[in-house]
Formats: sequence, structure tokens, C-alpha cells
Amino acid sequence: MINTKQPFFQTLDKRITLYHGDSQELLPYLEDHSFKAIITDPPFGISWQSNWVKKHLQKDVLTGDKDLAWMGDFLVVCERLLQLEGSLYVMTRWDKIGFLIGLMRNLTKLNVRNCIVWDRIIHGLGDMRSFAPVYDLILYATEGKPGLLGDYRFTNLWSINRENDRETKHPTSKPVAVFERMLVCSTQPGDLVLDPFVGSGASLVAANKLNRCAIGIEIDEHFCELAAQRLQQLPMFMEQTEMPL
Repeated sequence: MINTKQPFFQTLDKRITLYHGDSQELLPYLEDHSFKAIITDPPFGISWQSNWVKKHLQKDVLTGDKDLAWMGDFLVVCERLLQLEGSLYVMTRWDKIGFLIGLMRNLTKLNVRNCIVWDRIIHGLGDMRSFAPVYDLILYATEGKPGLLGDYRFTNLWSINRENDRETKHPTSKPVAVFERMLVCSTQPGDLVLDPFVGSGASLVAANKLNRCAIGIEIDEHFCELAAQRLQQLPMFMEQTEMPL
């Protein structure tokens, strides 16, 4: 919990807490090694000026990737917050994955375990003269080398229909089912998870459905309102199935 700030929204059982604010300012208030998993879809292109950026910005490694430089400090913070044998899932694009792996290996002791491909199944029309993007990538890393949980062995290809942006009212919303699979693979009921970039709240909805505890942070008040509305529409507790997807 962030004792210095009032939650924007909290479920009646206090398992799910949403804060409106900047992750850069709020993450330092969270206790070390308190989260079993961190699951997030970072907003690329944001400005997070950091000590790491100031030190390394002129180096060739950042050519063309200045919008990702803030990820260095962010990954270090994630390492501090993860429990021993905790898991980190970072959603990204094909042109950013190599840079993220390099940051993680050079700046943290986290173990890069796999690159998961989320197959959206359905793609939009878009530019007819370029390949239609039909997948996103999820970088999976751990503190230590824990095994996956559950009784079913998933592959690293997740074919899950994307959600309608008009329904979620968020331009890059990810399906609740994607976050559910992360949680089933790496957490158990009652475990505490974190999403520093909540967006429209899919990760918190997944945590609520699977009886996990969660803390979410979102800088945009409009998206905080959307996330709160989605949570209010759900039963306070839903039984976990053995294999939700």
C-alpha cells in the first residue's frame, strides 16, 4: 500500500487498489520484495527522465531508442519490488524486445526466461502496403528461477482474441485473458501483484477474477475512471478455474 496517498478506487474487500498518479513518483513508496508478480504494458514514448538516462543517453546503444531509455530505471525498481522467485511480464513490440533484454541483463540480476508471443488472431486493415501486425511480445523474467505454477503446461504462443478498443475505450488495451494467463502461470490465490501502468484496468480485472490481490497505478484520470467502472461491474469474488483459457 502507498500510505501517503489516498486510493482512487478500492474494492470492498480491499484486495484490489488503484492509485491515480505517476509511477515514477509512487513506486518508491512500495515496500521491497512485496510482489509475487509485476505484469504491465508500458506506454512507449513517455518521458521518464532518470539518472540512468543522463549517464547513458549519448551512447550509441540508445540510437533510435531514446523513448525507451527510462526503462533502465524502471526495471531496476521492478527488481527491488519483486519477491524471491517473483515474476515480471513486460508487454512490448518486436522492435523493442532486444533493447529491453539488453537493459535487463546489464542493469539487473533478473533472469530472462522467455519471450511469449501473443497472437491477436484478428488484425485490422491499416496500411495495405505493409504487413499487418498480428502479434505482440511479452518479455518474461524472474527473480531467481522458479518454475511455472498450475497443472497445465502452456506454450509460449498465446492465441487470444484482442478486445474491441471501442468497448475498452483505450487505444492499446490488452485482453483480460492475457493477464489471466500470466497470473495463473506465476501466482496463486491471495498473492500480491503490481501493474504500474494500468490503462483501462484489464490486469486488475484479471486479478479480481482469480482472487489475487493487486495494486495498480495509472497517470491518466480518465483511464482510472474506466478501470474503476470495469471493477465495479464484476462480482467481488470469482472462483478460479483450473485452466481459464
